[in-house]
Amino acid sequence: MKSAFWFSFIDRINLKIFFILLFVYQILFTFQGLDLSDEGFVGTFYQQIFSNPESVQYNFMFWLSGIVGGVFNHFFGESGIWGLRVFSAVLTTASIILVYKLLKPYLNATHLKIGLIVVTLFLSNNTKVFHYNYLSVLFYILTISFLFKGLKENGWSYFFISGVFVAMDTLTRIPSIVNIGLVIAIFYHGYKNKTAFSHQFKQSLFFIVGFAGGILLMLMVMKLIGHFDIFINALKLVVQMGGSADEGHYGLLKLIQQFLGSYSASLKYAFIILLFLLLVAVGVDYYRTGPYYRKWILEIFKYLLILFVAFLVVVKVIDHKMLLYFLTGTSLMAGFLILMSDGIIELKTLMLMGCYILLAYPFGSSAGLITV
Repeated sequence: MKSAFWFSFIDRINLKIFFILLFVYQILFTFQGLDLSDEGFVGTFYQQIFSNPESVQYNFMFWLSGIVGGVFNHFFGESGIWGLRVFSAVLTTASIILVYKLLKPYLNATHLKIGLIVVTLFLSNNTKVFHYNYLSVLFYILTISFLFKGLKENGWSYFFISGVFVAMDTLTRIPSIVNIGLVIAIFYHGYKNKTAFSHQFKQSLFFIVGFAGGILLMLMVMKLIGHFDIFINALKLVVQMGGSADEGHYGLLKLIQQFLGSYSASLKYAFIILLFLLLVAVGVDYYRTGPYYRKWILEIFKYLLILFVAFLVVVKVIDHKMLLYFLTGTSLMAGFLILMSDGIIELKTLMLMGCYILLAYPFGSSAGLITV
């Protein structure tokens, strides 16, 4: 009855109020703690990017996020670190709204809201100041939105704009260059709809031209404002950091091992927990019928199960990281099943792009899967 109440409440809540509540929830966490290392590091980047860019050369591997942060600092610098945290909440909420609009035609609206609530809970237990990941996620969603719109409406300009957003994301966070791989969605959608390959090739060409044009335009802007040489030096540092085969956080072998380890753990946790839930469901169904004493056993079992889960949380067997692994593994399993099904082509295309992001985004980050 209680679950039905909350389900009904989420279903009826006004959409604008829903998004406002998610935003306010994030704001509540902007007042806690102070991180002078990472937050001070990026805050200094925004302060110095226009006045003394040479002093923040390391951060130029996130050049576009620095430009956005520098503009924010110019207009709202007096708000300090708190203002940058609020800006993060603004970008997160904007991303959530875009995801809702993108998926609403294909998913139950209430289920989608619940999913967005879960995402917000994961994001906002420790809201950070604005940095490249917040901006990168927004560009990911804009990339997919325009790419998907181009596929649905066969609009050439949408493919071009989508490619431009890949370029912007790349100069926000260099590993995001892997977004160019989203071109597979064009060929997948074309294959499923039996579209001529020549047509698919033209669509992908507009996408790639948009990427190349966006990169070229921003490099020209760098040159005009005196940032180009600094950016090249930062790029050399990125290559040097990734050049080590087995040393440091960014060595290629280290990143590959982290990638394989994270996703194998995700699938393992998902399989074990889903199997456990299945066994519980079968047991509950068995004891729900039959002699009256079974119902008493079922009630006792429910409370024991709650106590057991609470115990696992207290001893930190169940924690934030484990839940992240579980949700990731479940998402990948669900994605595979949907792609193998005879479902709606548009929904399957969205699932393909979502799984691509889930797999590609952590690669190149020392934090790995946690950055998703």
